[in-house]
Amino acid sequence: MAAIGKAGQLIGECQSVRTTESIGLLTVSGGRTDSFLYMLGLENLSDAISIPLDTLAFDEVDVLNQDNLAWADDRIAASDYGQRLYFSVGMNPGLGIDTGYQASSQQVWLLRCPACGRDDQVLEELFPECVRRVDGIWQRVCIGCGKPLDVQEFGRWVPRYPDRLTTGYRVPQLIIPAVSLDYIMARWEQVRRRRSLLAKFRSSVLALPDAGERQRITAELLARVLADYPTLDMAEWTVGGADVGDTCHVAFADLAGEQLRFVRLETVSSDRMVTEMSAMIEAMGCRCFVIDAQPFRSEVRRLARLHPQVVVLQYFSTGSRSVSARDSLTSTETHEGVTYRTVSMDREDSLDTYCDLFDPGCWGVLFPRYLAGCDFLDSDVAAHHLTGSQKVETLDARLGRHLPRFRKGVENHYLMACNNARKALVLLSDGWESPGAVALPVFGDV
Repeated sequence: MAAIGKAGQLIGECQSVRTTESIGLLTVSGGRTDSFLYMLGLENLSDAISIPLDTLAFDEVDVLNQDNLAWADDRIAASDYGQRLYFSVGMNPGLGIDTGYQASSQQVWLLRCPACGRDDQVLEELFPECVRRVDGIWQRVCIGCGKPLDVQEFGRWVPRYPDRLTTGYRVPQLIIPAVSLDYIMARWEQVRRRRSLLAKFRSSVLALPDAGERQRITAELLARVLADYPTLDMAEWTVGGADVGDTCHVAFADLAGEQLRFVRLETVSSDRMVTEMSAMIEAMGCRCFVIDAQPFRSEVRRLARLHPQVVVLQYFSTGSRSVSARDSLTSTETHEGVTYRTVSMDREDSLDTYCDLFDPGCWGVLFPRYLAGCDFLDSDVAAHHLTGSQKVETLDARLGRHLPRFRKGVENHYLMACNNARKALVLLSDGWESPGAVALPVFGDV
């Protein structure tokens, strides 16, 4: 972490810079007062909370301790200036530095071609077509007419969301003249056939966060499963799912050909979950509804008593199950004389099956192109799918090695709710204690 003690004091304008006995501290002399530049790490909490500041500058945000990062924000609470600066290679879409950039003005370096006048060229989004050999030398070129472009003379920063208060910049290596195109293209040739290396190239060279094989659902995949259709109360029957917390996320879907088409996506406060979810189940003609049994088990059981042939309580099992083990996953439980339908599954297997529906050649899901009047890709539903479908290397204590597992403790609630709706459709197709079973394409196991 780098932080400047006095706002507006530029080192280049000062009379002297001297170190002190404290490691990581520079005193900047000039004018009537001294300013101080602190260089501290965020490996421990004491560095995060120790010094009042005017400006915070965080480097490599994606690899910092996020808890300590949050504590450090308090250092500028008493400052009238109170500026925060964040820098990082974006590694994971929807997380870390990319979260901040997506919520910012999203400044991109826009190039104009002096030859043909084309004025909409963002190099990182046009790569590799925007780089060609001209007279044996790699050059940045106009994708319209092919003429070489001077990245400095004919470029400018343009915000895609100028009304947003936070300013964010995407700085790919392609727009930095000092970075050799020979180096970039040699690296491109090495990595373009390997997905894992390609992800690193996109993140570091193009400034386009890419988790590679660890990102099961990407923004590109989401964009391909969008369609224009009306939502809310449009279906003759639906299936549904809910992810339960202080704010519950609910998803309803019907079957459109061989695709699970989502027709209602909403949030409900846990204080009103029984009443509002019950009303939704009735209004949507829901035939099967999978909901987390915890942490609000009493409320979930109340909902199940209101809709005993529809609501299924979900638990997560440990260990992997095969597809043929479906019968052992569905069961019942009895509490105070009332029997409830239950289903349990391995979390990793279940999420992998749902993510498979987004793969090219399957396209087993559909989402509305516009949700509540806004573009779907800007919605919480899309954000939860991007963050929730990322995998990280996690140590398996039983096996003694690291395995890729879906992230926990992130904003993934709509992903979980939609997956629960998929499970409900699988259960309904089996006719398991459900009225009116339906014919179903392959949507995997629960």
